[in-house]
Amino acid sequence: MAKACFRHGVGTPLLGEAIRGRPRNVRGGGRFIAGCRGAILTNTRDGANETFASSAMDNRIVAAGAMLGGLGVILGAFGAHALKAGLGEEALGWWHTAVEYQMWHALAVLALGLSRVRAGRLSAWLLAGGVSVFSATLYAMALGGPHWLGAVTPIGGLIMIVGWTVLVFRALR
Repeated sequence: MAKACFRHGVGTPLLGEAIRGRPRNVRGGGRFIAGCRGAILTNTRDGANETFASSAMDNRIVAAGAMLGGLGVILGAFGAHALKAGLGEEALGWWHTAVEYQMWHALAVLALGLSRVRAGRLSAWLLAGGVSVFSATLYAMALGGPHWLGAVTPIGGLIMIVGWTVLVFRALR
């Protein structure tokens, strides 16, 4: 992680270079500012103001999204091959729903982590936590866990809804 940031007014530097704190190929000028925490690129072209940050927090979000995605592939394959013969249609439906939500939300968490936009951090964690609760309860019920877990599943869904809502409000502000 670099210990400096780059700000520019006109033109766009190579994003990777700016994040690493080594701006070059800057069209239209720019200025390198030392002393910032992490590396930040502020783009003010056309009046837009976006801040991209590279930090350990973003790396943890990417790791969380990758873990959710990897586990989703593993659990999807397990359900399709090992559990197909042993589970009833209702339980297979729960398993399929859990895998589907997990994979879609893993992609969303990955996208938010890779975007390096600070406004997406809270949303990413809410989506990751919500889909973990939602999917885990469905997996457990499909494997014969108590059916009262079905009352917990909507809590995970509510957390996901809050995550998407936070993302909408932060994107529009």
